[in-house]
Amino acid sequence: MYRPVSAKVVTALRQIVGEGDVLFDKEALEPYSHDETVGLRAEPEVVVRVTSAQQVSDVLKLAQAQRIPVTPRGAGYGLSGGAVPVQAGIVLSTEKMDRMRGDMGGGAAVLATMYAIGQLDLSLHVVGLVPATENMPSGQAYKPGDVLEAMNGKTIEVISTDAEGRLILADALAYAARFEPGAVVDLATLTGACVVALGRGVAAGLFGTDEDLLARLQAAGEASGERLWPMPLYDDYLDKIESLTADLANSGGRDGGVGTSAMFLKQFAEGYPWAHIDIAGMAFEERPNTPKRPPHLQKGGTGFGVRLLVQFLREWAAQSG
Repeated sequence: MYRPVSAKVVTALRQIVGEGDVLFDKEALEPYSHDETVGLRAEPEVVVRVTSAQQVSDVLKLAQAQRIPVTPRGAGYGLSGGAVPVQAGIVLSTEKMDRMRGDMGGGAAVLATMYAIGQLDLSLHVVGLVPATENMPSGQAYKPGDVLEAMNGKTIEVISTDAEGRLILADALAYAARFEPGAVVDLATLTGACVVALGRGVAAGLFGTDEDLLARLQAAGEASGERLWPMPLYDDYLDKIESLTADLANSGGRDGGVGTSAMFLKQFAEGYPWAHIDIAGMAFEERPNTPKRPPHLQKGGTGFGVRLLVQFLREWAAQSG
């Protein structure tokens, strides 16, 4: 027998997808009621708007554990085990999957920064690396349980196929060592956990291995209006990404996800001072524009990181010259 959706379950759902993507008032649920495409004949108790395969998996696991029925809604999105058409319960909506285009925010920021410093003609030798790939289903796509070998020889067990960004970043960080850089800074919309920790449109998370580099980045963030908040990089996080079949796992689960993802990247940033900036909560703004909000946080892609990096590099050039 199925149970109703409790307040405790709603809280857990909000932790998975964010507060704004859990709908349960009558007006918000109306568009999802009596949907002939999924056989829904009664109003659902709650609608969860998902934007990734990992969120789908987490919602399904929660629903199964709580014995709550789930109905998938949204064409073109495959759901596995446990998603069945029923009368009520939780509805999964994929209507915000288009926002995934914001996942290229880190690469776009690097390209724009390289263009800007070229126009400024800074007296620095700067190398921009943009690892890029599609994460799409196919007969050749990677899957949970696969073991991959990174450029530096370390092996990685695939736990989550939604944690693909850190896999290509790992190779980029290993590749960067050949340039013998004075410092490496990476930017990525890496984790939803960073959005939960710091909020959306507030600040990006900052990790790193060199205090001077971190201080320079924070100062540049204050000067440019693109704020950074230092986050811990405890050795304990490494325990969370242990693997039985490889050197590392590509995910340590939801708890502490922002820290474990940064610790994962650290394993490939060897031989140089390194900083990682998680811009997941800053790269794409969905709220309506307001006069009080800074121009670089207006609705749409924000370009977060470009002003920060240009300021950082200008100050670096001034101190070096």
